Amino acid sequence: GSRQLSARGAIVTRLGSIEEMAGMDMLCSDKTGTLTLNKMVIQEDCPTYSPGETYESVLFQAALAAKWKEPPRDALDTMVLKTSGQDLSKCDVYTQLDFTPFDPRTKRTEGKLQGPDGKIFRITKGAPHVILNMCHNKDEIKELVDSKVHELGTRGIRSLALARMDDEDGKWRMLGILTFLDPPRPDTKHTIEMCNKYGVYVKMITGDHLVIAKETARVLGMGSAIFGADGLPVLGEGGSVPDDLVDQYGTKICPADGFASVFPEHKYLIVETLRKAGFRVGMTGDGVNDAPALKRADVGIAVQGATDAARAAADIVLTGEGLSVVIDGIIVSREIFGRLKNFLLYRIAATLQLLIFFFIAVFAFPPYKYYTANGFHGTGNFSNVYLNVPRQNHYCPKGYVGTSDSYLQSMGINLNSTYFDHPEMFKPGCSIVLPICSGSHSSQTCVEWPDFFKLPVLMLMLITLLNDGSLISIGYDKVLPSTIPEQWNLTRLFIISGTLALIATASSLLLLWAALDSNNPTGAFAGLGIPPMEYGKIVTMIYLNVALADFLTLFSCRALNGPFWTVEPGKPMLAAIFCSLVVSTFLASFWPEGSLDGLPVKGLALGTYKTMPLWVWIYSIIWWFVQDIIKIVLVKSLNKYNLFPDVKPDMDEWRKKAGIEDEGNNYKV
Repeated sequence: GSRQLSARGAIVTRLGSIEEMAGMDMLCSDKTGTLTLNKMVIQEDCPTYSPGETYESVLFQAALAAKWKEPPRDALDTMVLKTSGQDLSKCDVYTQLDFTPFDPRTKRTEGKLQGPDGKIFRITKGAPHVILNMCHNKDEIKELVDSKVHELGTRGIRSLALARMDDEDGKWRMLGILTFLDPPRPDTKHTIEMCNKYGVYVKMITGDHLVIAKETARVLGMGSAIFGADGLPVLGEGGSVPDDLVDQYGTKICPADGFASVFPEHKYLIVETLRKAGFRVGMTGDGVNDAPALKRADVGIAVQGATDAARAAADIVLTGEGLSVVIDGIIVSREIFGRLKNFLLYRIAATLQLLIFFFIAVFAFPPYKYYTANGFHGTGNFSNVYLNVPRQNHYCPKGYVGTSDSYLQSMGINLNSTYFDHPEMFKPGCSIVLPICSGSHSSQTCVEWPDFFKLPVLMLMLITLLNDGSLISIGYDKVLPSTIPEQWNLTRLFIISGTLALIATASSLLLLWAALDSNNPTGAFAGLGIPPMEYGKIVTMIYLNVALADFLTLFSCRALNGPFWTVEPGKPMLAAIFCSLVVSTFLASFWPEGSLDGLPVKGLALGTYKTMPLWVWIYSIIWWFVQDIIKIVLVKSLNKYNLFPDVKPDMDEWRKKAGIEDEGNNYKV
């Protein structure tokens, strides 16, 4: 995942953020430099508020309020010093005595200068409402300034106010307002639309004027519920975070589309409030003032051109222009999460299938009880069984088979008939050994049918080995990214995987019963025209069925909301499953006749009846479809009746509490 994102222009500095991005349901974003290009285009419209001031004079004095001999420190300085086209050599006749760089808390810069006439003065530039409050005649010009800023804001034009204070009178006077545009990034609106599509709410958090924020939100389709900083939480003494953020401020913060005129601590506390309300929050930003919020967010994203502080605080650093890589990150992270979920579903289902099958088979299907008196007609390899002597847990007459055989042979009785035709040779209450015989009458080998069903260890190891190969391929599988934020719902995961396991187990148990009962003239196999099965073939048949049910279950785990064929498998996974199925089928079909762990084994295709592997495949595929249909019904039922739902905040409920009407904005995902 990290490699995929780096190829798309996103460097992951904390690997855990990929998983958290899959569950991100709230994206808070700074405006300037994130939603917008941060490339200021200065406008000639420059209202002035001091006699004799013009656009050129205000622009020149804006350069004096910067470090004109050094490279620009931010986008505003770049606009004033580089893109405005003015001759900066005129500034060299002034001496800069002191300079205060931009502070996001004060929202202005200030320079102290000495002119060629020796007079000392100060120039400050910054947010209009901040500069206005510094001026001695603010009451006289407040209405003019506010109306102009509002009028500019409705057109999406930003404002930069300048004021000057001469040491002679010590009073700040407003020089004028520089106007400029900071257009949105070309892909920002599409990014917001895609976030909405994938269930991520987008919230703008900016230090700009409220009118500018609302106009930008309108252009980008973010909704109109944009509020100022009034009423937002603030840090307590010593930088402590209030304990009652959600109770006190949740109704104001959670349902809003954004906030304007905020300070860095507001951004931090907005993110903290959202996290405590249950949202999984992402934060994008580029400046020093964004660093605390980037650090606090579940997923901090520093955009291209971000400051060192922002990059250090972020979990993901974007190296290319635009925010479209955020959508790539959401998609990639959800694909990874989907693969992890598929892995766990399959791993749990496969494990439960084996455990439940053998647990039930051991206690419910003892093979010796299914060995009937009719024997296996027509094979010539099996003896008739005498059933009138109850089976015990010991052998007669001497306690073990070898001595019994020697004793009977000494009596001149053929072993192949003695066990079944001469019960009088055994002491009362003792058992008859029920054998599995193979070979010809002249060299026949007989062993008893076991007390309980089991598979040889080698077969179990083969199932596990091939299963692990299929599991590894899930990491390269194709998945459809979820359209809603992902989160772990272990209850649902165990219900679905357990259901898949139970269906696969039922198919194997039913087949085991039918196979053990195959010599019953009225049994299922006889009804299908399948001849009675040797015990060695029963073992290999169950091995094949368990393996097929195991591997085919993976396809059902991959597509929970529809049939297994609705999600195309990746080529590596398809190749791994194909190889596993081929190897399992070949081994079960042509396993050499012999013994493993004291159990007879024999390939299903050996002997006179060679189509048993095909029957097992047909049987397994039928149950696979049954399994998939039940899975679809189960998932749809869980969704329809909202059973065991994901725990997530209810945005509609927050909006109702806040009294915000639905305007078709990004909250209707």
